[in-house]
This record gives sequence, C-alpha cells and structure tokens, in this order.
Amino acid sequence: MLCVMLMQNKIIQLSVFFCLLFMSFCDARAEEPCAVPVCNIPAQIESLRTMTQAQRYKFVNELRSTLKTKQDKASFENLRDFALQARALFV
Repeated sequence: MLCVMLMQNKIIQLSVFFCLLFMSFCDARAEEPCAVPVCNIPAQIESLRTMTQAQRYKFVNELRSTLKTKQDKASFENLRDFALQARALFV
C-alpha cells in the first residue's frame, strides 16, 4: 500500500513538473524575438536623446556591424525608418 502511495505521489509530481514545463514553453513562444536591428524605434530615439555623442556614435557603429550580418529587406527598411526618424539627433 505504501509503495502504491509513493508511486502515485511521484506521478503527481511528474505531472505537475511537465505541466509547468509546458506552460513555460508556451510563455516563451508567446514573446516573439525581434527580427530587425531596431525593434522599438521611438523608445530607441528617446534613449539616444539621453546619451552622449560618443555613446550615440558607438550605437550607430553597432548598427552598421549588424547590417553586415543581416542582408534581408526587413532589416534594411527598419534601419532606413530609424535613420529618418533619428536624423535630427545626429545633425
């Protein structure tokens, strides 16, 4: 009888574990990763406003290096949109 109760307890523990694992997997899939260099353009522009010129220069250089690895149309369009909106910060 004790063995049966212990096995049932293990089965319940495993069931809870797999349920939690499945829920965390579903949560992770719900948050799609950003596929473009600048995900939130308005937020990034606000962040750039608080940076020094050297920090902004470093950010732009990192974007340029990102462009070397991403050759898809969405990335180019994203960088174009970002550049048009952030232009006033660099003039």
